[in-house]
Amino acid sequence: MTIAVYASAQSTPYGLHVWDKPVDPAIFEKRINQQLDLAQKSVDQLLAVKGTRTIENTLAPYDDAVQHLDTAGYQSGLMQIVNPDPAIRDRAQAMVQKVSAAATALALNQPVYHALAALDVSQADSATKYYVQRTLLQFRLAGVDKDEATRARIRALNDETSKYTTQFQRNLQESQLKVVVKDAKELEGLPADYIQSHKPAVDGTITLTSDSPDVTPVLKFCKNADLRKQIYLAYNNRAYPQNVAVLSDLLKKREELANLLGYKHWSDMNAADKMAENQQVHRRDRHCLGACGGARVQDVIGNRTKAGPHAAANRYSGPQLLFRTASPPAVRLRLTVGSPILPL
Repeated sequence: MTIAVYASAQSTPYGLHVWDKPVDPAIFEKRINQQLDLAQKSVDQLLAVKGTRTIENTLAPYDDAVQHLDTAGYQSGLMQIVNPDPAIRDRAQAMVQKVSAAATALALNQPVYHALAALDVSQADSATKYYVQRTLLQFRLAGVDKDEATRARIRALNDETSKYTTQFQRNLQESQLKVVVKDAKELEGLPADYIQSHKPAVDGTITLTSDSPDVTPVLKFCKNADLRKQIYLAYNNRAYPQNVAVLSDLLKKREELANLLGYKHWSDMNAADKMAENQQVHRRDRHCLGACGGARVQDVIGNRTKAGPHAAANRYSGPQLLFRTASPPAVRLRLTVGSPILPL
């Protein structure tokens, strides 16, 4: 597989990786569309099978389809977040939504579901049996067993939630809040290279931002509790208030989707294929962890242990453990169900 991908990349005017030059919106879109075409080709191969369904002729092509969707989704999500060119980010945002639509279409594809359900895995290993069982469950949770009108509404709701999710992420990405440090002594505990890269202005103040490269070292190493609190709040308040309306609309669509699929609340639907199983168990676990979690946050933005600030660095890797930060969207059958950028 790797050799084939590499050979394919070498036959094109661009490099192996999606970020290799030349990168422009048209080439980027072409590369993502290639992955979507390969996914569809695998689905077509699966559906063309005549006779007995096997791991080789059914599950393997399905795996290939999911892999290509994953590749398209991860690459689109990555470029939406990290590429410095707004034109590329705009195109990537559009492609994230296109990949989400393709993932939804696969999740609601009844012939694919019936093909996988027809697999005889009685002689397969336990991992394969479990994988097929989970895959069929995810299809049902996505609504594959609903009538055509309901599945059409599910598709529309997934498209809308994908739009709101990517907009929420884009707003976070483009929001930058500033924290002004009045005295360089407030940076005590931070690495020398960090301090050197943040030169004082003419008036002696030092400006930090809510970007992760500024935030993470402060939360890990800075001895000044007030500065840690300021940077913590700046990071958490990105894209406010513009994301309030986006989040409100997203939650409404999620709730409608959950109701359409037979769940009282979105949280119940989201927990259905997880250990928590429902929102009551999730709420109980959150309550049990609340005191411990509160203590951890307090340790980061408040008091340090007697071992000093560097001891905490061994226990926290930065804001990603304090907040649900963005990551490229994983394209599974329920891509809009498991958003990585919003609290679930």
